[in-house]
Parts: sequence; structure tokens; C-alpha cells
Amino acid sequence: MKLCVQRPNTIIASLCSKRFVINPEGYPVKRREYQELVDMVRADTEQLLDLLEKHGLVEDRKAWLGRWEEVWQRTLDSCDRRGHCMMVLS
Repeated sequence: MKLCVQRPNTIIASLCSKRFVINPEGYPVKRREYQELVDMVRADTEQLLDLLEKHGLVEDRKAWLGRWEEVWQRTLDSCDRRGHCMMVLS
């Protein structure tokens, strides 16, 4: 998440800034599809955290995961009654 801030002189900074210019309002997604996606990546995220902890690259597992949970929840909170949501890139 901090990649854009930490590497301002790289192509990553260019890509990060474009995400706020191209479709800054987000991308349409159905709630059911997004929830399925979150369910799939949550397990991968836990495995990634295990690896990061093993190598001392994450200090606070709960905070690290919490930032992702906030992003996922923000998209779910954007859903209307019909299940149409807007997924904003994080």
C-alpha cells in the first residue's frame, strides 16, 4: 500500500498516479462476485503474512491485514440494494 509513496522516482509512481486519473470513481462489480474474490484472496493474504512474519518484514500482522480488510469493506459498503458496487483501486 505504501509502495507509491516509498518509490516516487520509478515507474511504480507513474502507475500509482494514473490509478487516480483513469476511472478514479472505480470499476463496477457485482457484490457477489467481489465477495467471492475477497474470500479467495483472504487465504492467500494470510499465507503471505506468514511468510512476511517469518522473515521479519511485518511488525503488526493485525494492522497489516486490517488495512486490506478496510479496502475490501469500502467496496462492499459502496454496493446498492441491487448488489452493484464500485471497486476503487487501492
